[in-house]
Amino acid sequence: MSQSCCNCCRKINSVRCWRACGVIWFILTIFSTLALACSLTDELYFLILKKELPLIPHSSTLDEWTNCVVPTYKKYFLYDTQNPSEFSSGAVPVVKLIGPFTYRKFDIKHNLTWNDDESLVTWLRDEYYVFIPEKSIGDPHDYTVTTLNIPLLVVLSQQKKIDNLLFKILGSSLAQVYITLIGDQNLFIKKTAQEVLWGYYDPLFQMLTLLGALDSPYMAAEQNTTARLVYKSNTGKKDLKQIAHFVQWRNETEIMGWNSKAARHLYGSLGQFVKPRLKKHDTVLVFVEQIYRHVDLIWKGETRKKHGIETYHYVAPHNVFCNSSQYPPNVGYYADDYNYGLVNISSFNHGLPLFISKPHCLDCDPDYFNNVSSYHPDRSEHDSFYDYEPFTGFCLDAALRGQTNVRIERIPLSSQLSRVRDETFYPWFYFSIERTVTKDKANEFKRMVQIPRLVLHILMIMLLCLSGGATLCIGGLLFRLYYISRTTGSGYQSKSFGESPVGINNSTSPLLNDSKDGIQDYHTIRQSTL
Repeated sequence: MSQSCCNCCRKINSVRCWRACGVIWFILTIFSTLALACSLTDELYFLILKKELPLIPHSSTLDEWTNCVVPTYKKYFLYDTQNPSEFSSGAVPVVKLIGPFTYRKFDIKHNLTWNDDESLVTWLRDEYYVFIPEKSIGDPHDYTVTTLNIPLLVVLSQQKKIDNLLFKILGSSLAQVYITLIGDQNLFIKKTAQEVLWGYYDPLFQMLTLLGALDSPYMAAEQNTTARLVYKSNTGKKDLKQIAHFVQWRNETEIMGWNSKAARHLYGSLGQFVKPRLKKHDTVLVFVEQIYRHVDLIWKGETRKKHGIETYHYVAPHNVFCNSSQYPPNVGYYADDYNYGLVNISSFNHGLPLFISKPHCLDCDPDYFNNVSSYHPDRSEHDSFYDYEPFTGFCLDAALRGQTNVRIERIPLSSQLSRVRDETFYPWFYFSIERTVTKDKANEFKRMVQIPRLVLHILMIMLLCLSGGATLCIGGLLFRLYYISRTTGSGYQSKSFGESPVGINNSTSPLLNDSKDGIQDYHTIRQSTL
């Protein structure tokens, strides 16, 4: 009796074990099928998409790249000085923000010429702006701003560079005569917002233009660009990681204003497209024209939704605004040791001491932040970011923000600057370039990229499920055959359920007697049963 129960229990446990294994196998098969389907689908779809991404004739991305179909807006905020006389006497400047004045930015690439293997494209560029009243506080002609006299500061900054004392005194005297006879000798002037942004004629700049020191007699924060400057970019045909990366920028193959060969090397794109199939911890290489250098964007650790499309959120790293002491690799860019938060772009602006920071001196050293009154930094409004759809590398949302500051130093021999504070980084204006995909463009992106990819996923899953189902059926059949063969071979199958094996009268009959005859009888019964 006990021996029979043990055999039954072993049999039941064995069946349960095989059933559990079957369930686990089924679950693993489902998950592996889904994973394999997604992987194969992405590989297959990427092979198709790979032909449409490069910037070559008739590709799907060429029109977006050349004509900037996704609307781009540039907002300007001007700093209006509230205490010009007090600042000239040594007080901290008090400023009031006026803006935004918003413009639609058109960045048109034309005269495209490809090399023989279509790996590089050469092009010309037109940039122009159209005023958008509904996104602005009003007409820029109607707002008057008290702002810095930039032409005056250009002359005075050149005087500051003279090392010889005799020549410095002589230069200062000539500069004051020059300024008095030709230009406005006040440190602050009143101009309309239109004039500050788009230019006004200045006699000092006229003289410097005649001397060949400047290109134009007009002083402007911004301008429409139609100059025939040559650009060259990688099309991404050979390597999609290099798509739209500059090879030549504004006729130059190097950024000549920096101090080392590594810093002068031209890297990155404008950020409109980056390498496809982004991973969350990948860095994204962009070239930021406003600071004349490339920046390795980093993933901030979050994803965002734009009209139902998931994007990866990228920002500039902390080290972009570090000096060479704080971050040694920046020695090629910033040989000086200004505190954290400023990028010196003076070498690109005829020696005028211009510095770029984040708006409202966000994240700047406290010395800079406290040197100007009325700063109110807000990271959500004043920091830059880029949001990329990871599979294609398309930028669906971005904001590039910066503030232009003028470094003002005390110059004892100058009547305008002899009593100002030792050093002030005076805010001139700040800008926000915002590029956001519209709902219509997002829906078009879904139709062209995401929906075909989803359909392909479903088809691949169905195909793998059919093959997986067939595999499961065959596996189940083999398992059933194995189970039947095992139970049949163990001697428990009989003609009828209640019938005892041959030679055993009932359940109380002993299986083994103590006598030798009993042992012999057992072997006889066992042989007949088998």
